[in-house]
Amino acid sequence: MTREDAEPPRERDALHYDRASALRRRRRGRLLSAAAIGVAATALIAVPALMGADDKAPAQSERAKPTAACESNAPQPANPQSYARPQQVLEPGVDYGAVLRTSCGDLTIDLLESSPVAVNNFIFLAREGFYDGLVFHRIVEQFIIETGDPDGLLGHPPDGPGYTIPDSSEFPSGGRKYVFGVVAMANTGQPDTAGSRFFIVIHEEEPAGLDPLYSIFGRIDESSEETLAAVDRIAAKTTRGGGDPARMDEPLIPIFLESIEIMES
Repeated sequence: MTREDAEPPRERDALHYDRASALRRRRRGRLLSAAAIGVAATALIAVPALMGADDKAPAQSERAKPTAACESNAPQPANPQSYARPQQVLEPGVDYGAVLRTSCGDLTIDLLESSPVAVNNFIFLAREGFYDGLVFHRIVEQFIIETGDPDGLLGHPPDGPGYTIPDSSEFPSGGRKYVFGVVAMANTGQPDTAGSRFFIVIHEEEPAGLDPLYSIFGRIDESSEETLAAVDRIAAKTTRGGGDPARMDEPLIPIFLESIEIMES
């Protein structure tokens, strides 16, 4: 999936403008909150100067340095397994969701049972622990964030769980459905080549310009400030760049998908 695959720009309708305005207001609110926290943090930093020598906090050099983005530590090394096929785990009448615990915060996702093949596959792999400890291997500014590659190297085998799923029957009817917050299966650009990799659309003001070749199986919870803040933190990270397509969109400091909790209601 590259920007060259994107559809030509289309006119935005009133709903897109309303939604974009709401997103901008919400982002401004989060920025103001962050500024207030920064002021408070500055005040706290000044406190040790008023304390006795014995009460001073340890020097920065004495503290353990974070090993993951967002001042986090790396989880246990990933150990994704290979499978012949996903087991059937979906139960009729159950509403499924997921919490993705990452180095930069938790992402809550509503899974869309209207795409049963993709949702079943995702839940199976999540419950198997396949995703635990994997990295976000691809961040493209104002486009997508992507994870789920077993070795974190796009285009370098293995790129999946040992199988692919028949996803073409669950492709959306048009590319305009790839809007902010959509969670979709990644693939090679050809039907029925999805496996474990998935992406979240972060393009905010209009559809991301993708052809309808990727099964949509979830949406992030946009009512959750924690989820939106985590998406913002991940999307803002600096990537390697350069000419290696396997690593050019990889964050300089690793962002881990620590675990996934599947919820039922």
